[in-house]
Amino acid sequence: MLPQRFFIEITTYVYLGFALQYSFLRKFGYSTMSFGLLQATVAAQWGIVWMQLIDVIHCQYLKSNFINIDAQCTPPFTAEQISPTYSQKQLRQACSCQLWDVIHGNRSIVTEQPNYAHHTLITIGKMNFDNTFVITLPSLMEGLLATIPVQITYGMLLGKVGPSQLMLCALTCVTCYGINYWIVIYVLGAWDHVGGSCIIHAFGAFFGIGCTLFASPKGVASNPDNSPRYNADVLCTVGVILNWITFPSINAYFAPAAAQQAVVINTYLSLFSSCVASMLFSSLYSQQFKFDPADIQRSCISGGVAISSVASLFVQPYQAMLIGFAGGFACSTSHNFLRKFLEKKLMITDTVGVVSLHAIPSAIAWIAGVISVAPLNTAYMGKWAGTQYISQQTKTLPFGLEYGQIFQHTAGNGDTARYQVTPLQLIAIPPPCSFSS
Repeated sequence: MLPQRFFIEITTYVYLGFALQYSFLRKFGYSTMSFGLLQATVAAQWGIVWMQLIDVIHCQYLKSNFINIDAQCTPPFTAEQISPTYSQKQLRQACSCQLWDVIHGNRSIVTEQPNYAHHTLITIGKMNFDNTFVITLPSLMEGLLATIPVQITYGMLLGKVGPSQLMLCALTCVTCYGINYWIVIYVLGAWDHVGGSCIIHAFGAFFGIGCTLFASPKGVASNPDNSPRYNADVLCTVGVILNWITFPSINAYFAPAAAQQAVVINTYLSLFSSCVASMLFSSLYSQQFKFDPADIQRSCISGGVAISSVASLFVQPYQAMLIGFAGGFACSTSHNFLRKFLEKKLMITDTVGVVSLHAIPSAIAWIAGVISVAPLNTAYMGKWAGTQYISQQTKTLPFGLEYGQIFQHTAGNGDTARYQVTPLQLIAIPPPCSFSS
């Protein structure tokens, strides 16, 4: 798929889809759309800068923790010294960070050893050897993806806060998102690139919980302004359809090129079945066999969240549809029962239904992802013997993907699944920075 298509569809999702989806309140429709546009543009700009700073911070972390007297970067590693462990990968990346510092001080290395210099840039994710921020399509995409948790959090704050408070919340959310991304992806080595079930959806939902606990005045749930009107509900449904159409691009952008088409197809299949589930259970829970617009507006797109994990690389079409159906069922059920419990017992007022749409389905995606990678073992790559994998590979990943190139933890002893378990456990505790906002 063309990068420009991803950019167009993700910007539509972030700026237009969310704005229309959140426009159902009878009194705050205009302010919802205008304030949402304001905070999303500010968050995207800070995200472009902050995510590049995260790469700098990570290089400093690697150099301080992996380069010491016992582990020097010169002379270069020989094949016998290289092992496929995650710590070894971090050490080699730390050496690339150190080499970038050397080339930054001596540019003649670029012309004398161009391949060496090019490999260094690829390894640490930089575009040049200057201490500058770059504006490229990938950096814009990083900023846009950092804005999605902000928009998710905004769903809990509709009609409760003003623009200045939203700006503070947006900047804090992007900052915490970058820190969370660094810990989960860079430090722990988990793999959450296909839709970001944990680092985007779960994080945005739990950050929103932290914010709404402080922003919600008493009795806000029963406020008559906290209700929709007919025309606004129709406009909200248009926004839901836009998000439904563009959701596969969110899941497929960071997927390996060979598997992007499969991720798009699996996401659509999951969305298909979540739509069916939302209509079915919405009518059942209404006790009058009528559709609840608020329920359907959330549950229809919950299938995209439910498959926003590594599971979308492995599942068969029927499994994608089962995951989507589970997401629609869980979203509809939590909308009708859990939401009331949160409002009455925990004083968590969820205006849009962020917990139902993002938190619960992201947990389904997390579970499906862990189950998908649990069978991975040495049969998928063989046993490392210093210079090569000596045992014959007997199994392959779908779409010709390489086990060692996709995942960071590839010892084949269950470590891949163990490190896929950790992200949601960290994120499920509302981050301290969310309470500071």
